[in-house]
Formats: sequence, C-alpha cells, structure tokens
Amino acid sequence: MLNFLRITSFLVTFLCTPAIFGQSAADISPSETNPTAVALIKEAVQLEESGRLYEAIGKFKEVLKIEPKDFAAMNSIAGIYGVLKQPQQQIDWAQRSFDANPKYWKALINLGNGQAVSGKFELAFATFEKARSIAPKEPLPVYSLGVVAENRDQIAEALKFYLISVELDPKFQDGLFSAAAMHASLRQFAEAKKLLTRLLEIEPRDQDARQMLTAIEREMAKP
Repeated sequence: MLNFLRITSFLVTFLCTPAIFGQSAADISPSETNPTAVALIKEAVQLEESGRLYEAIGKFKEVLKIEPKDFAAMNSIAGIYGVLKQPQQQIDWAQRSFDANPKYWKALINLGNGQAVSGKFELAFATFEKARSIAPKEPLPVYSLGVVAENRDQIAEALKFYLISVELDPKFQDGLFSAAAMHASLRQFAEAKKLLTRLLEIEPRDQDARQMLTAIEREMAKP
C-alpha cells in the first residue's frame, strides 16, 4: 500500500492571519479597534514568524492585559503551544478562547488538535463536529474530522471527509492532497492523479504533491 502523509500531527494553528479563511462578525476581536493592541499583535506575529515562539506568547499576553476578552489572542497562544507540542496548554488556551466567544469555531480547531495529540480521538472528533456545526461552509472543520479518521486508520471515512472539504473549497490544498493520499492508499490511482493535477495547477511548487504524483504514475505504469 502506498502511504503518503503530509499532516503527520495535529498542528493546524490559527494565529493573526484572517485572510486564510473568511472573517465573519464572530471573528472580530476587541483588539481590532485598539491601536495599542493592534501594534502588539503585529509584534507578536513577527516574533512568531522568526521562530521566537515564547516571546510571541508573551506579547499576546500583553494584548490580553489591554483587552482581557480578546478571544483571538487567546487562540493564537493556543496555536503556538500546539507548535511547541504542549497539548495541555493548547487545550487550556483554546478552551478559554471558546468560552470568551462561543461562536469562534477556530478555537475549537485548536481545542480538537490538542485533544487528538493527547490521544483523545473521540473527544477531538466531537469537538471538530461542533466546529462544523458552527461553520458548515468552512473546509477546515470537516477536514479535521478526516485527520482524526486517518489517524484511526479509517481510510474510507477519512477520504469521505477530505472530499467534502474540497467540495466546500475547490482550492483547499490540504484537502486535495490528503484526498489524493487516501485514494492512493486504496490503489485508486486515477482518482488520486486527478486531484494532484488540480493541486499542482493551484500550487505548482508543491513538492509533496509532485513526489506523490511521480510515485503514482510509476505504479500505474507497472504491468
């Protein structure tokens, strides 16, 4: 069985990058109207991008001193703790974020990620389903359900969720890649090739996708 896995752990994070997904009214944090807080957030993002993660956490905590109910800053801290592989901290901060704004589905992604890393797959699945109920048109909650299924070796189930994520957003690259990987694992090479071709049209520099496509074409050429 061919095995391709790009997302090897639950490290999907939401920092201060609202352009990744559409911003709704529920996403607008208190800090967005506070110039001092906005400046601190920009500093935090720069620190994070330069790999100074603990300093970034400290800067986000400065934001919370100004705006204690800034759920987006809390979720940013949760995401960084996920990158640092500290799932309990990720869970705690994501829960604080969601408690501050029960419509903020992005906090549930970090919460579910932390739960999954801790081996609590059923709880993570329920958390991602809750995120999906809040944001049914967003690809990431249903994609996250697929990651849980894949980690439980439920390949057909994972494929179903990945394909739904691509239906929701035809340019959702992780969904295209993971769906292709599941098709390849099931030796459904023609279907996998179609998805990878679509992905490479969107992002020609995706080396993981190109390597998978090469391996699949090699398998398809065998007598």
